[in-house]
Amino acid sequence: MVEKRERLSCRVSGLRRSLWLLGVAAILAESLSAQGFDPGKTPVTQVPAERWGALQPATIVGDSSWWNFGSTPSSSHPFWHDVDIENGYVFATSGRGLMVYDAVLDPAHPTRRSYFFANTSTVPSWHQNDTKFYLFGVDAPAGNDGVVAVACISNNGLLVFDTRNKQFPRLMYQDDSKEGTQVWATTYNNTAYAFFAATDQRVLIYNLTAAQNLAATGCLDNSPTSILCKDPQNNRVYVGKISTQSGAAYLHGAGDHLAISQGFLGIEIWRVNDPANPLRVAKFTPPGISAGVALWQDGPKHYLAVVQVANVSPHNVNIYDVSCITGTGTCTPTLVKTFVATYDAPSTILFVTFSRRSGTPYLYLGNEDQFSGGPQREFLLDVTDPTAPVDVTPHVHTGGYWGWYYAGNSTGFNWVMPRTAKFHGNHLYRAAFSLFDIHEFRGNVPPAASFSVGTQSPDGRFYSGDPITFTDHSTGFPTSWTWTFLPDGTPP
Repeated sequence: MVEKRERLSCRVSGLRRSLWLLGVAAILAESLSAQGFDPGKTPVTQVPAERWGALQPATIVGDSSWWNFGSTPSSSHPFWHDVDIENGYVFATSGRGLMVYDAVLDPAHPTRRSYFFANTSTVPSWHQNDTKFYLFGVDAPAGNDGVVAVACISNNGLLVFDTRNKQFPRLMYQDDSKEGTQVWATTYNNTAYAFFAATDQRVLIYNLTAAQNLAATGCLDNSPTSILCKDPQNNRVYVGKISTQSGAAYLHGAGDHLAISQGFLGIEIWRVNDPANPLRVAKFTPPGISAGVALWQDGPKHYLAVVQVANVSPHNVNIYDVSCITGTGTCTPTLVKTFVATYDAPSTILFVTFSRRSGTPYLYLGNEDQFSGGPQREFLLDVTDPTAPVDVTPHVHTGGYWGWYYAGNSTGFNWVMPRTAKFHGNHLYRAAFSLFDIHEFRGNVPPAASFSVGTQSPDGRFYSGDPITFTDHSTGFPTSWTWTFLPDGTPP
């Protein structure tokens, strides 16, 4: 698929080979099974009830499975790459822009308030090329829906939006001539910050509050050469750099700390609550190549999930107790569990997204596989006990819950590529490239017994001595069955 190679080849330009071999491996594996556009695999329809388990489909927010990549994407061709939700407001990157949805009153049916489309007339220094998509990672500080940071590729750098007015988000700031696909935002001492995985330029830090309060929109930096953007109190937007040992492709933070993934070179964790003076508190090398990371805190304990790259099963996600990072000096985290994800598609898990549902912590595992089939290659893990993560959407049904959507299956749809997902209340919002949809959490649904009975007799009647076939139509994923018959063979 030419589109796929164009999009990803731009992402790998300028990166260290050791860091991005994982992406190349995934692309090569996908190209073997690429099927191209199928006019019969659109529009997307929701997974039917017989496949429901812990989740059931709620709403298809956006569907671009109809488009065949025949031209440069316009605002009519959104392809969803990432999602974040704060205070009921949903921020989603479309590859070419930022969408803002209002889900405050009705999480199952959000209303789109605005769509900022990036081009030469809306971005101060827009680098247009043959790449189809540019805007990837999106994040707002926890509890703050008024400012959003977006990570871009093709030298379009980091964008900061003032989103206090949801109908008219304003692009306040751009740091030019950089690229990356992930960003994490947080707040320290009433000031919002963003940490941008700027590939071979390490991790860059920005004062989002200063960007939000700039005197005019569209302020342009090109750090560290040109740092012009300051708020009326003379606070610079660009704060500085975290000097990791190598370029960073994936990052995620929690509390005072930021975890940074660097491929073959492993993981670094930094204390960043004083953004001008970050301090490295841990450095270790998980098995193989490290991809996506998710850091979270439960009480005094801190945990880190690290995706281990593999194009064949098993696909491992290693979970570490990293509570030692709150101490003095540097420390070595402890591996507490390896979650083994098994599936047959020739592609690797790359992304891990953290969110909570009613306080319960979840990890969502996604990838960059548009073409494969199978019952499941995305996973939603309940990590209430990080030493025993539970996949709440296992493929009990032959075709799987998630498998309904995959293009490689007879039921699937064009370009569906599950990447990231986050909970808002009881609803899971999923950015799946050609599909942006919502799934409602049903929990552990008790089984409901349902059977049909048949006989082999030609007239369909039941005779003594004939074999009788019982077909199970029960829902709720029963694990055991018990029958009781009266002496004459009649069920009670």
